[in-house]
Order: sequence, then C-alpha cells, then structure tokens
Amino acid sequence: MSDAADPFDDSLPLIDDEAANRLLGTSRPYTAVILRVGPNRETPEGGALVRPHGIRNMRLRAAGMLRVVVRVADDSDAAGIGIFALDEAETRRVIESDPAVVAGVFVAEYHPVLGFPDDRMADPR
Repeated sequence: MSDAADPFDDSLPLIDDEAANRLLGTSRPYTAVILRVGPNRETPEGGALVRPHGIRNMRLRAAGMLRVVVRVADDSDAAGIGIFALDEAETRRVIESDPAVVAGVFVAEYHPVLGFPDDRMADPR
C-alpha cells in the first residue's frame, strides 16, 4: 500500500457506507462499445458514411438506447465510445446494423459493464 496522500481527498464529498450501499443498489447492466477505425475508414465511400453514422448515434441517444456517446479525439485507432442501455446481444444487433460498421468504416468491441442510471455528462463550466 502506498503512503502517498490523495491530493483530491479534501475536495471530494464524503460518502459513508450507507450512501455507498444505496448507490450500489441502483447499479444496472449496460454495454460499452469501443468503435475502432476500420479498414475502410479512409476510403471515399467510408468517409461518406461517417456523418450518417453520427446522426444515427444522435437518434439512438434520443431514443434512450445510447446513454453516453463520445468521439475519441486522440491519434489512436479508437474512434468512439458508447454506453448502451441494452444487453450485449441487443447492442450487437444495433451496432452490426449500422451501415458504417457493415462497410468496415468502424470495427466494434463490446464490454458488459455496470453503471448508475442517473450518471450523465454535464458541461463542467
């Protein structure tokens, strides 16, 4: 165990065991998807599918299926990350019917995860 103090400890809210247990009791399964750049991403046909893919994600989000969606903004082969409020089988059906995935613009990897239903991303400003 490290003797190093957590530099954020004093600025974080306290969570006692009772509060932790209450929150843990609300956790539920989700499916995380990491989209990676596929072999056809840099083709003209692949490039034409990127915007419709993004709009499809917006529609999935509006429907409540896709709870969090982010574009990866570094130079890795990861293109995006999504958290689906669906089981893995249903998430695979949704992703594998995406024309950009079908065309090899993106390749998906799936991970079952647990999360809290009221988690969200908010503007930190």
